[in-house]
Amino acid sequence: MIGLVFIVTMVSGDGGPGGAFWISTMQTNLNPDGTMRDMDRTSGAFDRIGPNGSPRRAV
Repeated sequence: MIGLVFIVTMVSGDGGPGGAFWISTMQTNLNPDGTMRDMDRTSGAFDRIGPNGSPRRAV
C-alpha cells in the first residue's frame, strides 16, 4: 500500500518454549524521510504469535 506510514519499530522477537513467537515494539523517532523527530508519547507493546499463527497483544 503506497503512502502508508508506520509509527512503530519492531525492537526484538524471540521464540518461547511453548512454540510462540514474542515480539516487542516501540514508537519510532524517525520521519518517513529518515530525519529525526521528537518522541511525542510513551508507547510500545509486547505481542505473541501462537504456534498456530494466532496473534495476541500481551501488554
